[in-house]
Amino acid sequence: MNNLKNQIKELKKTIFKISENCRDSDNNNQQLAFKAFVHVALKSHLIIFIARIKHYASSNDEVRRAIQIGPEFSKFENAEKIFKTLNLEVLEQAVDLYSLIVKEAPAFTDVLSLLMEEIFLTRRRGEKLGQFMTPKNLAEGAAKFLNSERNFIAPYHFHDPAVGNGALLLAQLSYEFKIDRNRTRLMKIWVNDNDSFMCNITTLQVLTNLNQHNVDVYEYCMTCSHAITQYNYEKPLVLNIVTPNSVFEAVDIARFEKLKDSEYSGKLQEKERLETKRLIPRPDKTICEMVLAK
Repeated sequence: MNNLKNQIKELKKTIFKISENCRDSDNNNQQLAFKAFVHVALKSHLIIFIARIKHYASSNDEVRRAIQIGPEFSKFENAEKIFKTLNLEVLEQAVDLYSLIVKEAPAFTDVLSLLMEEIFLTRRRGEKLGQFMTPKNLAEGAAKFLNSERNFIAPYHFHDPAVGNGALLLAQLSYEFKIDRNRTRLMKIWVNDNDSFMCNITTLQVLTNLNQHNVDVYEYCMTCSHAITQYNYEKPLVLNIVTPNSVFEAVDIARFEKLKDSEYSGKLQEKERLETKRLIPRPDKTICEMVLAK
């Protein structure tokens, strides 16, 4: 944990260097740097995710059906003008460092909430944003409580109408992953937030973990709307992912071949057994189609 905190401190220093030449207050420069970092990291990991799906999917049609990008995805006003004032080389270094931290940390570790706390929040209260971020320990406790009396064996819905930076979602994904890396495939996720920046932070955390740990979810739908006043109305889409069964199967085969070719000679534990022929049945409508139709 101390190593992770040190890595995050280094990431924070790197991010702050992105806007060190901007003529504004330190606080405004730090927030600008973090927003630019999220914008670039999110677009980068979406490109990586699309390439990953293309690699595993059985056809280009499957890829097109699997990913839907909405108007709220990675919004950044005056981006062209602002990026001329930033250190783009350091920005690239920050994205690479973040990707490495996620890869080395346990899957679905909530990395960015620690940065958010230092840059935007005071004692985890969103004074600038009027928000309250769920503490890590509470999120982990909620995941344990949710799963204490049930063991999901079929796809189930996970919904958070005010997801913030994704603490509750990441805790549930982490809980499932620790049981069996393939159990995240059971999660049909619909998350939402009224703040498009928070939507993009959560989406960045999810995409980066899917990429860096080569893991999948059944479906991920992120919308950006007011959880009360817009609940029964059409909601602006950020991103929707519906993982094809062919991807599940191809990932399992690739992982099996990697284990077979390695020096790992022990008997596979039950939770590590690969069942490439057992595919998850698909409903007629995706979460995104049902949500946007309300």
